[in-house]
Amino acid sequence: MHNQPSDWHRLETGVLVSIEELSHCCQLEVGDLLELVEYRALERANGDGRTSLFHSDCVAPLRTACRLRADFDLDLFTTGLLLGYLRRIGALERQIASIQARAPAHAVQVHHEPGPWHEEHARAGGAMPWHP
Repeated sequence: MHNQPSDWHRLETGVLVSIEELSHCCQLEVGDLLELVEYRALERANGDGRTSLFHSDCVAPLRTACRLRADFDLDLFTTGLLLGYLRRIGALERQIASIQARAPAHAVQVHHEPGPWHEEHARAGGAMPWHP
């Protein structure tokens, strides 16, 4: 399976990719990928440790983590931590989307950006809850 770099964002869930393909698409050395496996930031698909196949759902967060690594000159351990957080954020976003899909249409209220910190106090008459 040799996908073009532009095809990586379209991989289906459940597809397995080799460590070489992962290295190519994320522009990361195979040794660095194996080090991320040692840090448990990246998991092999089969868990036996002998073959180096990975689930395709790790590609997008790994590419993002590698891009941030290059942008902010991060070490590999920090990149591994970042990868874990990106994967967790993705899982939580999918969970929220699933919950919203099951909720009645009139019950879903999406508020993407918080208002100014004084917004609540302005509605309550403008009084501040504390005085310096």
